[in-house]
Amino acid sequence: MASTVLDDKIHAVKDRLSGIISKYPGGIRELSEKTQISITQLRRYAKGEGEPGLSSILALQHVLGTQAIELRVNHPERAYGIEEQADSVRASIASPSVDTPVVSVPLVDVNHCEDSREIAAAPTYQINTATLRGMGVADYRKLLMIHFRSDCMAPTIPPRALCMLDRGIAHLQDGIQVLYLRGQYLVRRVQLELDGDVSFLCDNRRYSSRVYNRDDLDVKVIGTIRFVGHYLG
Repeated sequence: MASTVLDDKIHAVKDRLSGIISKYPGGIRELSEKTQISITQLRRYAKGEGEPGLSSILALQHVLGTQAIELRVNHPERAYGIEEQADSVRASIASPSVDTPVVSVPLVDVNHCEDSREIAAAPTYQINTATLRGMGVADYRKLLMIHFRSDCMAPTIPPRALCMLDRGIAHLQDGIQVLYLRGQYLVRRVQLELDGDVSFLCDNRRYSSRVYNRDDLDVKVIGTIRFVGHYLG
């Protein structure tokens, strides 16, 4: 029964995307440029071929507006670890369900993660509260979905991948965090050393990592990455 419901949702997604893409005023080439989804892939969606992933849906939502597409994360009974989720999270375009409480989480570029106006105007997508509870999120209001263009954290976080930022965890701790340091927003793997130093590491070995003395470090922790999802394009 559950499989049939999901299949019906997927067919609804395909039908709806087909209409939206084929009627986009700027044409498929402009839509491709704005969403960073290839023309070939958009044409497949317009023909109802293939199931759009979370990243593609979010990219389309960002361009087409919050009224065009609503999102829901399926499988709320599963709890996710940060580096286990890229292939686990599924999304479908559907109306909110009265049976499962959801929260709307804004999607912004990491450079706007403290900009209240950008956050207020940002597109959102809905996440089941059961999923968030399973992830150990304490305050849903402090969640943001973010993306950034750098490949400094690849392969853990590919460029423009979707990430869930929990601003409720805004102190230095081991893990991947968003930091404001020397006028820049950075995504780094934080490692607290036994001697009191703090390492800010890039998973991509092409980038240099830095070690700081914690007493001399002037950094603001914006939050901690809870979730790494699919590409946004």
